[in-house]
Amino acid sequence: MGAPTEPSARPSTEPPDGQRPGWRRSLARFPRLERAYRIGVGAVGGVLTAAGIVLLVLPGPGIALLFAGLAILATEFGWAARPLRWLRNRARRSRKQLRPDERDP
Repeated sequence: MGAPTEPSARPSTEPPDGQRPGWRRSLARFPRLERAYRIGVGAVGGVLTAAGIVLLVLPGPGIALLFAGLAILATEFGWAARPLRWLRNRARRSRKQLRPDERDP
């Protein structure tokens, strides 16, 4: 088996402190409150993302909920930024194919 990786060598799952608002950085002084906040963000973002996935095959605003859920998750969890970025790029490409004469913002 390979050597265990040190905790400092693992990629962080949260955004750097420089990207957080001031109130969010001050929340770090209260570990229980910070944990509760992260759980809340994870729960709300997870529910919206799951509902968006379900509504992709059922009638409803599936893509909008998927965007919203991933955007909420990405505010706290760095791993959620990657699928959000992919989804955003995919939407831009689709829009460009549907309307090739419009400029990209």
